Amino acid sequence: MPQRPLSHIRVLDFGHYLAGPLTGMMLADMGAKVIRITPPGGTGFDGPAFDMLSRGKQTLELDLKSEEGRATAIELAKRADAVIENFRPGVMQRLGLGPDTLRAANDQLVYLSMPGFASTDAELAELPAWEAVIAAYTGQFTDMGLNRRLMGINPSFSPLTLASAYGASFGAMSVLFALNAREANGGDHIEVPLAAALLEGLVYN
Repeated sequence: MPQRPLSHIRVLDFGHYLAGPLTGMMLADMGAKVIRITPPGGTGFDGPAFDMLSRGKQTLELDLKSEEGRATAIELAKRADAVIENFRPGVMQRLGLGPDTLRAANDQLVYLSMPGFASTDAELAELPAWEAVIAAYTGQFTDMGLNRRLMGINPSFSPLTLASAYGASFGAMSVLFALNAREANGGDHIEVPLAAALLEGLVYN
């Protein structure tokens, strides 16, 4: 396509591991200019999977714990249309880059947060929500298909990263919907908890 549908959109991708980078990759595939923010020295991930998640993106190393790095990130957010992050609740706020701060700098910004568990979940919000933790807590290993219960099948571990996959799909869709409504509604802060996204996916099984 000579002109992809999101070629006019700028995205800051603060994502790590899978869910955030996958969301950014989907938006880049649709033509968005995606700048992936990485810590000094890189993320520590490499290989074909990392190359796939990085496709179509520009990469910028920033020390977000430094005043200079934080100031640069805020300046980039002023010219961005969307921000993606999938840290635990409160991490971006502690870095001085939370939704209130960045949306104060740019009120048209669509800010997508993708924590493992909802920020309003008093019990689980601070849990280190790795993929298998989310899968175990939500029942992926026991409830993937009603036949498991009916046939008395034992829990079965799966390496499939379904929470991140479903979360990225819902995240990308949410950003698109918010951008489409931005002229009427202005910017927005959207939260897509990966556990909620996985439960949504398990419903269909």
